[in-house]
Amino acid sequence: MRSSIKATAALCVAVLSTVAGCGTGHRSGSAATTTTLRVGMNAAVQTLDPAKSGQPPVLVFIYDPLIYKTSDGRYQPDLATSWKYTDSTRRSFQFALRSGVTFADGSALTADAVKKSFEYFLATPNPNLSEVGAIDTVQVVDEHTVQINYKSAFPDAVQSLSQYYGMGMVIGPKGLANPASLATSADGVGQYTVDSGATVANSLYTYNANAKYWNPAAVRYKQVQVKVLPDNNARMAALRSGQIDLAVQVPLSQLGAATATGYTVIKSPSTWMVLFFANRLKGPLANPQVRQALNYAIDRDAVVKDFYQGFAESQDQFSPAGTVGYAPDLAATYSFDAAKAKSMLAAAGYPNGLTLHVLTASVTDPGGLLGQTVKSQLASIGVTVDLTVESGNFSQFGADLSGGKFDTILWNLFSADIYAAVNGNFVGTGLLNSYKISDSTVDGLLQQAASASDDQYGAASAKVNAYLTQNAWGVPIATRYNTDVAITAIKGVNTNPVTPTVDPVGPDAGLSWAP
Repeated sequence: MRSSIKATAALCVAVLSTVAGCGTGHRSGSAATTTTLRVGMNAAVQTLDPAKSGQPPVLVFIYDPLIYKTSDGRYQPDLATSWKYTDSTRRSFQFALRSGVTFADGSALTADAVKKSFEYFLATPNPNLSEVGAIDTVQVVDEHTVQINYKSAFPDAVQSLSQYYGMGMVIGPKGLANPASLATSADGVGQYTVDSGATVANSLYTYNANAKYWNPAAVRYKQVQVKVLPDNNARMAALRSGQIDLAVQVPLSQLGAATATGYTVIKSPSTWMVLFFANRLKGPLANPQVRQALNYAIDRDAVVKDFYQGFAESQDQFSPAGTVGYAPDLAATYSFDAAKAKSMLAAAGYPNGLTLHVLTASVTDPGGLLGQTVKSQLASIGVTVDLTVESGNFSQFGADLSGGKFDTILWNLFSADIYAAVNGNFVGTGLLNSYKISDSTVDGLLQQAASASDDQYGAASAKVNAYLTQNAWGVPIATRYNTDVAITAIKGVNTNPVTPTVDPVGPDAGLSWAP
């Protein structure tokens, strides 16, 4: 299976934030005296349903995936023990299930149960549908073997069944019989089960160790508590006072103090920000020269230094450095040049500038501050940015997108390979393709990549990246780091992971964090 060398995932939007957890319930440097792990979440929890949630952080404890993605980017058996494509075109993918495994409702993990869970996922509107491929049918081969048949070549089957995309988190029969119950409870195969008596929706989620988990040695904590603390100051205060062991997505402004205090700052390449030109059908953004001019107008190095305070890397192509599809020869294609940007706009018929209607979201751009930075930089070449900051939930952001009011979207993408990024965001039913634009050239390049042999996949992916970059479908700005802060008295934490989220649980003891 192809994977990123440096930073891959999901989105995902996954969407939308990372989670990690480690700890002992004490402040930095203290000894481990309790086995409760307490995580301070940075965003509201909409639901615990894997088919509807864009938040793996709250799901990984209660739902094992079929295939587990490790912190260094490898794929390891979990509920699926082996897998393979059964044809040379990558349209049929088969996997074998682990035997002797039960759901929280007590029923057995079988191929039929997986098939029904997949069907529920595929029938439920959710942010990850575009990430799992164009599935034609799900076939039960035998009691412990499932085959997915795709409508066209799909090279990312393994990745799509990992813990970051929802579909691989299989839901049991009892949960499927009452989908509404999945909002606040769980019917999965996970290391922990939801303690409903100690759970308050969107405030505190309490998970107890699952006594029936298929690998007891991997369960390192007796209990996990996920506390919803959206306010940045409150989340850090909770860490300092010992109420939580890890604060998720700590603002850059607070990292210096956290480091000086002796906490562990977990920094990992995570997502990349792009100013995506959604409306390339009409108006100024239909002109490639205008789109290219806007690329020259953004000072990416200044964004990294001043806005991200060094916790990011500048990016000027549609594949982040280290991922499949990255092309070194495209580096610095759009080196900052405001004078050139103004000249190109004038040549394209906009000597007095133009106006962009930009949508951003607080969940990925807190307070719209990066949007304001972009607005300020573009103003220097005469471009007016009408900025809207969506402060609601992901569903509201999606509704704003579908309304067709915004020609430009400031959004973050998981640092996955280019095939996954394009399919999940830019074409077809992709999240950012709000104007439903089709491009036969991109479709052809994606098909070539999907059908390429393993040794040709990188070169084929680079052609997709080159096309999007040269035709300026948007302005890639920076690959940012996730910055979580934890106490230091923990074991098994990889502070430089490849994957975009830090996962405190794994299918064996060596992959699970410990007190």
